[in-house]
Amino acid sequence: MLRHQAELFTLHHSLEEAVADGCPRARVLSRRHDEQQRAPDDGWELEVCLCPAPARLVALAGLHGEWLDWLEAA
Repeated sequence: MLRHQAELFTLHHSLEEAVADGCPRARVLSRRHDEQQRAPDDGWELEVCLCPAPARLVALAGLHGEWLDWLEAA
């Protein structure tokens, strides 16, 4: 397992444990190219996770933040 994968696993596991107290937690991440669901030319994928629910793709963004396309209602 690559180091960044181990760190992400640790982060996900920590968030899952933290929600056990009943208080919701959230994370916002940009996906790496090897994690993307769409073609890289579509832009950077932005995902949101409201733990303990699974992460979902919510937007595409330009590499330098010059544009942002929301994919679903907030």
